[in-house]
Amino acid sequence: MSGLPEDAYGMGPTNFLHMKKSLNQTPISRFDTKWKGKLVQLEVYQISIKHLRYNLNNTRVLPHLREYGAKNGHPKSYFEKIDKDSITTQKLIDSFLRKNADRKAALKFFKQTDNKPETQHPFVCTPDGRILNGNQRLCVFRELYFGNQKKYSHLQTAYVAFLPDNGTAEDERNLEAIFQDTELIGAKFDWIQAGLYADEELKKPGVTPASLAKTRGVTEAEMLAEVGRIKLAREFLIYMEMEDYWQTLREMNLLQAFKTLYEKMNAEKDILRRNQGKELSFAMMKDPKEAGGEASTSVHLLIGKVFKNIQTIEIDGKSEPKTTGPSNALLKPRRKKKGATKRPKEKIDVQNETPAQIARKITDVEEIRKKEHEAKVDATFATRQLKSAVTSFDGIIERWESQNKKGLKTPLKRAIRQLNKIQKMLDKE
Repeated sequence: MSGLPEDAYGMGPTNFLHMKKSLNQTPISRFDTKWKGKLVQLEVYQISIKHLRYNLNNTRVLPHLREYGAKNGHPKSYFEKIDKDSITTQKLIDSFLRKNADRKAALKFFKQTDNKPETQHPFVCTPDGRILNGNQRLCVFRELYFGNQKKYSHLQTAYVAFLPDNGTAEDERNLEAIFQDTELIGAKFDWIQAGLYADEELKKPGVTPASLAKTRGVTEAEMLAEVGRIKLAREFLIYMEMEDYWQTLREMNLLQAFKTLYEKMNAEKDILRRNQGKELSFAMMKDPKEAGGEASTSVHLLIGKVFKNIQTIEIDGKSEPKTTGPSNALLKPRRKKKGATKRPKEKIDVQNETPAQIARKITDVEEIRKKEHEAKVDATFATRQLKSAVTSFDGIIERWESQNKKGLKTPLKRAIRQLNKIQKMLDKE
């Protein structure tokens, strides 16, 4: 928990309304925003940071709330029933906000005393003092001001735009989304915050990926990708036996790994291979530093190698099931021509092998694939080059009338000599 004075965690709703009324202030400025689907002009006042309250239903603390509930054995409805305005709850939210990596930019900015709050970027608040937009900045203001009141005296108050009335939780989330992706570009949600938000919203009646994308100011494809990645992340946490440990997952820095995994799984049409690739990826993502360190690369690049070689990898104990062919001989596929003997599949025991061991096997498989490809390319070099030469000769013949023939005899004689030489070598085979 943070060490702020007890009276620094905000006033209760009733006391705040009385305080605001007694101030007898005139608005410093006005601020335009959308509220309940309409454009409204909000009055902006200067309010002490001690009087404002954090919003518990704030997407920035959602990963923390989920993990806190999971660690303490609370039901998912726990935070719906507690007193959201109590000092205990406000202290808890403050501690969550201080752990957010996305606060670093705001902290660095306001640490420079020349950077002062501006009326153009006020906090947005309910009539009774609960911040809907600006929770992270309020946390930064409090940390700096109460850490050095003389140096940061200009952060003792904040510019606050007050909504004309209270709204539903849905109204508040819509407002938060609007500020998130349009007006506060420098403080966007991270991938887990955005994904959890989108996943929850899409469960509500009438909310579609298209409508939510419009609210958020992103494309529908981006919205689907956010939700797809967070669903994979949820599967990963369950795989790790850490369901809802979202803050821990944030600290693992696996965004690029989930991006690659989501992309590769979508590209793989075979369900069995898709699931096999996911399982191998999860096994390495358990300890990305160990896996990446062994292979001297990033875990997301290892995931790419997994899917590139998925046909030559077998999870130990989970060989691909043999399919029964059609009974009608006419429907059976043609028997493939005999060719080079296929090398055995690389078996990987995801249950007992370490992320480093799995990463090493994946790297080895990729090296073999590269060498086989290079050998195949080298073996067909002559054929490819002659085909290319024939195409060039065809082009010369087709365009003969328009060509400048000067100097053509010398390279032609050389080409004929080389072709005759190749013919003689071929005849000896």
